[in-house]
Amino acid sequence: MATALGVQYRHLTSPEMATMATRCETASVLARSFDDWIAAVHSAGMHREYVDELIDAHIRAAVIRTRCTPVPLAPRPGTRAAERERRR
Repeated sequence: MATALGVQYRHLTSPEMATMATRCETASVLARSFDDWIAAVHSAGMHREYVDELIDAHIRAAVIRTRCTPVPLAPRPGTRAAERERRR
């Protein structure tokens, strides 16, 4: 199990995945993959063996989410939602 987790981590941090992380259209999938890897490490009870990798995975996923968080759209003028916002 440790070998498979190590291989998966190396794949997630490969140059190809780093390229994927630069585009918000694909980065959210990568962030989710880091979350799944983190969960797998904890599930396998291997968190002591992968301390540095876990920290790195948490940071990478957080950076992606911070950079690629969608900005809420303002209500379109003339709609009920826009009217409610205007009254606030």
